[in-house]
Amino acid sequence: MRVTTCMRISLVIVVGFVITLGAQPDMETLPVRGQVSMISAVGVNVLVQVGSQGVLVVDTMSEPQAERLIAAIRALAGSRPIRYVINTHAHPEFTGGNLKVAAAGAQLVAGNFAGQVGQGAVEGVVPQVLTTFVTVPL
Repeated sequence: MRVTTCMRISLVIVVGFVITLGAQPDMETLPVRGQVSMISAVGVNVLVQVGSQGVLVVDTMSEPQAERLIAAIRALAGSRPIRYVINTHAHPEFTGGNLKVAAAGAQLVAGNFAGQVGQGAVEGVVPQVLTTFVTVPL
C-alpha cells in the first residue's frame, strides 16, 4: 500500500515537471523610451522600435518563440510592417525566429550587411531578404 502511494506521488511529480517543461514561458513587453520597447522571454531580450514607416526588431528569439514574438510585435505596432531585423550574433536563441519573422515581412540584416542596407536605402535598392549572415564581433 505504501509503495503504491509513493509511486502515485512520484508519477504526479514527474507529470507535473514534464508539463512545466513543455509550457511556454511568459513573454513580457516593457517600454524603454518613446517608440522603443523590449520584449523578454527565456532570458532573451528583443528590442523593438516602432516608427511611422514600420518596425525595427533586434534579434528574433528561438524558433519555438517566433509566433509569440510576432504577436507581441503586432500588439505594439498594429498594422505597421516589420521592416528590418538585425541579429546581434548567430546563436540560435537569438536568430531562430528569423525565417518566421521574415515571412511576416522583414528584411534580415546582420553584421556587415547593415551598412549595405543603409546605403541601399539611400539609393532606393534594398533587397527583400538578405539570406547570408556574417557575424561581426562587437
